[in-house]
Amino acid sequence: MNKLNFTLVTLGAMLLTACGGGGSEGSSSVSSPASSSPTTTTTTTTTTTPPANNQPEPTEDGAGALIIDNEFTLSVDVTVSLDINPAVEQGSYLTVCSYDPQYDRVNRQSCLFRGPIGDDGVREDVVLAHMDTDLVAEIWQTVENYQPAQYRWSYEPSAVEQKFTVR
Repeated sequence: MNKLNFTLVTLGAMLLTACGGGGSEGSSSVSSPASSSPTTTTTTTTTTTPPANNQPEPTEDGAGALIIDNEFTLSVDVTVSLDINPAVEQGSYLTVCSYDPQYDRVNRQSCLFRGPIGDDGVREDVVLAHMDTDLVAEIWQTVENYQPAQYRWSYEPSAVEQKFTVR
């Protein structure tokens, strides 16, 4: 709206400048003090009215022009409650890492939890950056040549609470 007002005022000023002055060929646009020609001055005033919904008017293009309710946090974080309590020997260790199903690979560089499994298991909340992250829990034991037991988790859209349970 401000751009439109500015454009209209600029166009009006150019029209007034183009139409004024005039005269015969060879005459100068400088008037002498003895001349009694009338002078016309035009003043344009613009008034903007704020939107009725009390939302600020966008002043930028792109993402800066978005108007978002205060309740919406733009957060896509997902909290997953870990409830891991398998029947394991003393000294077992748990890692919960992201999993890439396309390559069937555990990314051990991006683990969300690493720690021992106590007598009551592990009950922790972990936060994912977005719901498209699959997880794998690996239970390690201190036995020679042991391959960890793996349990997979994926986001469940119908669940009220996201829970990764291993029993």
